[in-house]
Amino acid sequence: MLISKAEMSGAEGNTYIIDVKDLKTNVGAADDVFNFDQAKHPGVDVIDLR
Repeated sequence: MLISKAEMSGAEGNTYIIDVKDLKTNVGAADDVFNFDQAKHPGVDVIDLR
């Protein structure tokens, strides 16, 4: 079973709908895709909850 749609209600009363039209599974991705580089985003507060 794969996700096809997500619907969220925001605190301000907006509704956000995401329709998934094409989902590819078991696709390789480099490890650096999942690393956040703070140097590329100055002024952003990073909260590490590990």
